[in-house]
Amino acid sequence: MKAILATVAATAAVLVPTSTQPAAQGLVLTAPGHTVTLFCEPFPHGTHPLAVPACMALSTAGGDFDALPGEPAVCREPYKPVVVTARGDFRGHPVRWRKKFANPCVLRAATGPVFAFAGVG
Repeated sequence: MKAILATVAATAAVLVPTSTQPAAQGLVLTAPGHTVTLFCEPFPHGTHPLAVPACMALSTAGGDFDALPGEPAVCREPYKPVVVTARGDFRGHPVRWRKKFANPCVLRAATGPVFAFAGVG
């Protein structure tokens, strides 16, 4: 009887969920007045309105926000700084990123669809 109880207890311990199980991989992106979520796995989704192109841009950059492909632009807007942030997890790698851009046009040129949700630029 003790052997059966020990087996049941060992099996139950294996089946109990623990906090070490991986959490959903995703990002929280912020821009002035806006916050969105972006999940690229298992498919692009979240509150980001351009989840598919944003995930494609992040994949192209290997998750490096400083290496985003961006979009070609000639920015002639006056200096009006925009600060954006990204935090969370991208494909198993922690992300904590913050950057100030000279104006919304420069932001869009540097980050493409990733921060396009802000409607700036």
